[in-house]
Amino acid sequence: MKQKRQTKLAINSYEEVNETLQILAVLQLTAERKENELQSKILELKKLYEPAVKELRNKIADQEERLEDFCKSHKKDFTDQRSYELTYGRIGYRTGKSALKLINKKFNWNWVKEKFQDLFNLKYINIETTLNKVKIISDAEKDILSTEQLGAAGVKVVKGETPYYEINWDEIKVENLD
Repeated sequence: MKQKRQTKLAINSYEEVNETLQILAVLQLTAERKENELQSKILELKKLYEPAVKELRNKIADQEERLEDFCKSHKKDFTDQRSYELTYGRIGYRTGKSALKLINKKFNWNWVKEKFQDLFNLKYINIETTLNKVKIISDAEKDILSTEQLGAAGVKVVKGETPYYEINWDEIKVENLD
């Protein structure tokens, strides 16, 4: 059976707007109260389970550290064969992605960039330009840029407009939120 779609009732007067604001206030207060109850229960559960989970996480970290120490102390075993398949899993060394590192602390990345530019011109240097939209808007609002200039560049400055509502919380008196 097809379910009928519920239609929204249009607001036709400021009295109905006022009633709608009161309904919104009640709904928001009820939702906030229920969210607070939920957060309270979540905190209680966290407090209950957190010590046991923390203890397990510490044990996991200790076991992982033991495996890492074993692999480091037997690194020569992994030169020909990168990993060993065991009954309950596998241990080994993964080759990571290539990365650039400074040779020593007397070098820094700005010095390296200058050297690459001297040696290879701009072959390994990124030069990125971006449109400074904030400055364009600021200059347009100060009449430094005219509408014609903006139009010649293919843009215009617009301001959005959206309806809003505010609830007068001091006037809302709710006895029972449920």
